[in-house]
Amino acid sequence: MKFTKILMASTVALFAMPASAATVEIEARATVEGFDISNYQTKVNFAGAFKDGLRFVMIKATEGTTFIDPQVSE
Repeated sequence: MKFTKILMASTVALFAMPASAATVEIEARATVEGFDISNYQTKVNFAGAFKDGLRFVMIKATEGTTFIDPQVSE
């Protein structure tokens, strides 16, 4: 019950803000840059990416239920 009240209060506060203020606040908190790779990128400079400010990588390891990328284990 307590969680519901807090959630409702924050939701009401968010909608009470002008749209631009809400957007700026969300963008300021959610700024983490990264990139995705698959079997097409055989050579990735992870150290260089980190140096450039990227902080995560999403790696495509499968396709459907039948293909598992053999390079993922490397």
